[in-house]
Amino acid sequence: MISLISPSEVKNSTSIAIGSFDGLHAGHRKLIESVVNENKYTPTIASFWPHPREVLYKETRLRLDLPEEKLPLLEGLGIKQLVLIPFDEKLSKLSAESFIKDILINQLKAKNISVGANFRFGFKRSGDINTIKNTIKDLDIKLKVISILKDKEGRLSSSR
Repeated sequence: MISLISPSEVKNSTSIAIGSFDGLHAGHRKLIESVVNENKYTPTIASFWPHPREVLYKETRLRLDLPEEKLPLLEGLGIKQLVLIPFDEKLSKLSAESFIKDILINQLKAKNISVGANFRFGFKRSGDINTIKNTIKDLDIKLKVISILKDKEGRLSSSR
């Protein structure tokens, strides 16, 4: 059975996909596939709870699945653990570089990081793909950037 854990419970090096994963559309599945195919490390999803927009903007977010409901879906896709990163005011003020070093590398033991091409993170969403590349350039960590999937109606998203 897949594990639902906190960042402090991560024990082994991970191949990790990061995002809100408020649904499991084709774009999410491509991201998941990229971490499952990296078979040296534990295939892991890292998501935020609650959703950052709930904390930052007091928005109510539509949830297609609660974390516990995602476990059998993720397990069927080859994921071994779902890590919920507690999102609060303190985390929202963490710099992008500190998020990479403190959360991704030190807590989540990331050796392979997969993100969507539009992934933004850190204080005021200041971090992006280049921030990750620059921070890990001298480390034994790989970055995979997954292109945004589109169809005739535009960008695939959970809200669609």
